[in-house]
Amino acid sequence: MKLFYENGSSDGTPQIAEKVAEKYEDIHYLKLDKANLFKAMKVGFNLARADKIAYIPMDLSLNLGFISESYKLLDYFDAVLGSKRLALDLDHRPFTRRVLKRTTV
Repeated sequence: MKLFYENGSSDGTPQIAEKVAEKYEDIHYLKLDKANLFKAMKVGFNLARADKIAYIPMDLSLNLGFISESYKLLDYFDAVLGSKRLALDLDHRPFTRRVLKRTTV
C-alpha cells in the first residue's frame, strides 16, 4: 500500500494526489484538516503496513536520488531520515518543526 498524507499544501498537490489515489487501487489519500507535519508523519507511519516505509514530501523538496538511496539503506538500518538544512537565521518555524527537520541518521 502507498499512502499520500496531505498536510496543508496550498498548491494543486492535494488534487493531484487525490486523482492518483482514485486511479490506483494500492494508493490511498488522506488529508489533515490543519497543517501539522509531526501529526501527519505520526499518523502516516502508524497506518503504513510495509517492511520499508518512506516519508517523502509531496512537493518533492528533496533530492530525488535520496529516495532510491534510502530504500537501499533500509536493508541495513531501521530508519533513514533526511533533512533540508537551513541557516538558523532563515528558519522561522516553531522549535519542534526545526528539530524534526534537522534530525538525521
